Amino acid sequence: MSSVFQEEETKILVLMKTTIETMETAIKINNKLTKTLKIKNKILSVYFTAGYPELYDTSRLVLTLQEAGVDMIEIGIPYSDSLLDGPIIQESNNRALNNGMTLKLLFKELLKIKDQVRIPLVLMGSYNSAIRFGMEAFCKACKECEIDGVLFPEMPPEELLEDYAEIYEENNLSSIFMISPQTSKERLKFIDKVTTGFIYVLSSNSTTGSNDKTAFRNSYFEKIRDEKLQTPTMIGFNIRTKENFDMACKYTRGAIIGSEFIRLISNGIEKDQIKNFIDTYKKSE
Repeated sequence: MSSVFQEEETKILVLMKTTIETMETAIKINNKLTKTLKIKNKILSVYFTAGYPELYDTSRLVLTLQEAGVDMIEIGIPYSDSLLDGPIIQESNNRALNNGMTLKLLFKELLKIKDQVRIPLVLMGSYNSAIRFGMEAFCKACKECEIDGVLFPEMPPEELLEDYAEIYEENNLSSIFMISPQTSKERLKFIDKVTTGFIYVLSSNSTTGSNDKTAFRNSYFEKIRDEKLQTPTMIGFNIRTKENFDMACKYTRGAIIGSEFIRLISNGIEKDQIKNFIDTYKKSE
C-alpha cells in the first residue's frame, strides 16, 4: 500500500514541476491589493465575518475600518463546517448564518459601497459556497463589487490553474493560498509560482484564536523569508497583540487580525472603540 502512496506522491511532484516549468508569463492582475502589496510594509489587515454581529453590519464595518486606518480588509463568508477556525470565529459564523447572511446578500451589501472603498477587500470562505453559487457568477459578482482577492483554504492551487485561472484573470481577481509549518519546499515553490495576490502564512498548525504558546516560531518565519519568494507574504492566525503584529512584520509584509477584532465587536459596533483598537497596532514604537 505504501508503494501506491509513494507512486501517487511522485506523480503529484512531477505534475507540480512540469506546471512550473511550462507555465506562461504570470497572469497579470492589477487591483488595489496588488498595488498595496507593492508599496506598503507593515500592512494591517482585519478579518470579520459577513453578517456579524448583525445582518446588515458588513458595509458599515468596512467603512468604519477604512476610516480607522486599516490597510486591508478580509471578509469571511460564513459557513458551518470550518475546520481551521477556533471557537470565536465559529460562533460568528453561526450567528451570521442564523441572522440570514448569504453570498447573494453579501454581494448586494458590498455593491452599495463599492464607490466609497479605497482599500483592498478580500473574501475568504468555503470553496463549496462559491461552487454552489457558480464559480463564474461568483467571480463576476466579485468584480462588480470590486473585490480584489479570494482565499478558499480548501481549494488546491492545481484546481485553480486547471479550471479557474482564466476566470480569475478576466475578473481581475487575485488568488491567495495558505501555507503552514508542514508545507514542503517543493509545495511552497509551486504555490509561490501560481499565487497572484499574497501567500497567507499560518503562524502555526493550531486553529484561529488558539492559546497555543508555540504559535510564534521565529525559525519558521525566517525559513519562509530566506526562501526569497516572488510573492508577498502575510501572517495570520493568533495575531493578538501589538508585539505579535510587529514580530510578524519583521518577516513578512504584514499580518491579519481576526479573532481579537471579532471579540471586540461581539456586542455591537462602536466607532471610537474600533479606532482605538486599530491605533493599538498602528502606533509607532
